[in-house]
Amino acid sequence: MKFLRRWLVMLLLGLLALQVFFIGRIALAVVVDPQSTTFQRSEAWRLATEGSGLRWSQSWRPYAQISDHLKRAVIASEDDDFVNHDGVEWEAIEQAWQRNAAAEEAAAKRAEQNKPARPVKIVGGSTITQQLAKNLLLSGERTLLRK
Repeated sequence: MKFLRRWLVMLLLGLLALQVFFIGRIALAVVVDPQSTTFQRSEAWRLATEGSGLRWSQSWRPYAQISDHLKRAVIASEDDDFVNHDGVEWEAIEQAWQRNAAAEEAAAKRAEQNKPARPVKIVGGSTITQQLAKNLLLSGERTLLRK
């Protein structure tokens, strides 16, 4: 029993430390523009390992200099229900999970039948809030744990 209690306390402390780490990174991003996101670094690494040329060019603009039309267009294209949810759309995640499982199952059946493989189209279901958090803080892999 003592071992279990100690293990649970260590787990909770670890989770708390992880939360403090993420909050600190987010707080730092408020005052310091990140030089790149993990997604950008992941793509740069992929291109570098493939031997592709990489020219990095990035400059930050104050939020006020970005057109309101562009801001609205990005929100509309990425998350049309943005104003109606609290950052996570659970139904969209579940639907994406089901579509992806069906696509992977169809790909497996095609492979069993020795038919030419078609790339499996992965559907996301993430909101802008989730995309921002993933791109700033996490790696570029596509897994349920990352979501």
